[in-house]
Amino acid sequence: MNSSLRYLVQRDALAIESLRHGGFVRLRVHGQSMLPAVWPGDVVEVQASTLRNIDRGDLVLAYRDEHFLLHRYIAESGDGFVLRGDSMPCPDPEYPPQSLLGKAIRVERSGSWGPPRRFGLLSRILGIVICHSDWLRHIALRLHQMRLAGSHGAPVNDIAADICPCEEP
Repeated sequence: MNSSLRYLVQRDALAIESLRHGGFVRLRVHGQSMLPAVWPGDVVEVQASTLRNIDRGDLVLAYRDEHFLLHRYIAESGDGFVLRGDSMPCPDPEYPPQSLLGKAIRVERSGSWGPPRRFGLLSRILGIVICHSDWLRHIALRLHQMRLAGSHGAPVNDIAADICPCEEP
């Protein structure tokens, strides 16, 4: 295993261990699946949590198949739970309970911290439009990139939190 891969594995293990023992982590989001609530470059603070402390609409961090994922909690399902990105066409496959790491408690964007945006009708509509319009997503990301130019944030672990789009039936 090369040194950069070893670093990534150790970094992920440290973040997971911290959350499994009641701590918190800060991570920088790279994906677009939570647009418009969470943007690439935002820093999210995640606090350890269990399914008992999660409500529908909360942003949660899960770990599966060696990847972190920050998506919105939808519901319990079978032996696990279901998540969905705000700009994703369909829910993620069911997660086992042990894959839940924590709940997002605040988001930093352009140097300002605030609570995660709640799931609302306007956010969902905008998410669907962004999901199905490459042109609009490109424009929104370009505007966001221009807004971030020159802003500086606190150092964080650069953990990706995204998942690839699912296939629609």
